[in-house]
Amino acid sequence: MHKILLWFLLLMPTIAVCEDSRGLSDCAAITSDANRLACFDSYAKRTVASIKESSENSFRKTKWGMSRSEVKKTEEGEPARDDEEGLIYDVSISGIDGLALYRFSQGKLAKTRYFFTEDHINNNNHINDFDTLKSLLIEKYGKPQRDELIWRGDTFKDEPSRYGMAVVTGNLVYVASWQTEETKIQLVLSGEDFDARLSIDYTSIELEEMESKERTRKETDKL
Repeated sequence: MHKILLWFLLLMPTIAVCEDSRGLSDCAAITSDANRLACFDSYAKRTVASIKESSENSFRKTKWGMSRSEVKKTEEGEPARDDEEGLIYDVSISGIDGLALYRFSQGKLAKTRYFFTEDHINNNNHINDFDTLKSLLIEKYGKPQRDELIWRGDTFKDEPSRYGMAVVTGNLVYVASWQTEETKIQLVLSGEDFDARLSIDYTSIELEEMESKERTRKETDKL
């Protein structure tokens, strides 16, 4: 049992072992077998939890707080746009074409968005796209905290087969949202002037206030 625990700990990343080296030394110095095993077991659980938390990406292959250059390294191709407003990449999610947008606040990744550009002759297919993306998000994040249809007018309300038309005319909005410890996620399908708008917004909870202050600063600089 001792060898199994020690081998497990040796397989941990070097950074984690270095950060908790004193803890390992303390465990090894314990004379009681039962207490020593309990110490190693506790350390292993803390390390696994830490690794799991740090390995979870915030958006695609990125984590909140990354620099622009770090974000670029996570994407395979060149950005379609790279300016002070952020980065934009062409993407496709489950066959739905769109753009991945990265926004930075004080040099740190603070907000991202998928904006889907798929065009449909049948407006109900926009709802199908929404449902496809919602299913993927449910698979990753679980049941949404918010999942509703918002009516802004009564037109087509009693005609489910024309809900797609209700969307593109601005009468109906589909919304689903999730929240993790670090991220707010919101999937929205809306429309106006016969044009559908489908997007997923990801916002860093910690950096949201920073991004808001940066936006305000840019606006006041115009005055």
